[in-house]
Amino acid sequence: EAIAPPGPARISRRIGQALAVLVGLFIFILALELLNSGAGGVGLLLRRLAAHGLVNAMGFGWLLAYVSMSGSPVAATALTLLGGGALSPMETFGMINGSRFGASFIVLFTGFIFYLRGVRGKGVVSMGILSMLTTATIYLPAMLLGALVLRNGWLTGVRFGSPRALTSVLDLIYDPITHAVRGYLPDLPVFAIGFGCLLVAFRLFDRALPHVGSS
Repeated sequence: EAIAPPGPARISRRIGQALAVLVGLFIFILALELLNSGAGGVGLLLRRLAAHGLVNAMGFGWLLAYVSMSGSPVAATALTLLGGGALSPMETFGMINGSRFGASFIVLFTGFIFYLRGVRGKGVVSMGILSMLTTATIYLPAMLLGALVLRNGWLTGVRFGSPRALTSVLDLIYDPITHAVRGYLPDLPVFAIGFGCLLVAFRLFDRALPHVGSS
């Protein structure tokens, strides 16, 4: 049998998903640029709070995961703080790990809220407990190993770069925007705007991805 062409609704949905990805990618790169520009304000804040070191950075990432209700934006933020000189490689590593623990706890907390609201479905709370146990089982040993690698500098010589042409194009597009924002706002609000843009970008990516149905 001949395969029927996709209907107008499906074509429209695919076009919408493609546009969401493109807009999300634009906002994602803009968010990284803003976060990098405002990283100095966060670094100053952390120094005032004496929040330095692996454990404190892990707690910072854990708390930011609560704010964003996700761990992925926090991991991206940690890398921009490293690029902006606000965090050391060890602190960045701790913040990324903290974001994963925070994200797993959100799953547990959400299941607990549903349980209190009367939802007694299979796995409502147990999935959150499983998420926390899985994260702890995997990430704690990996964090100890990673901290050992960073402390001894075994990967110091490993460097990754981007093509110069790509960097020039990105600078041409995003530098006017970041300079305009920094002309009106100090570093910390610039960082906050960048973090908000990052959440919007991940939301657009989430809308563009196919969702698993119950059927």
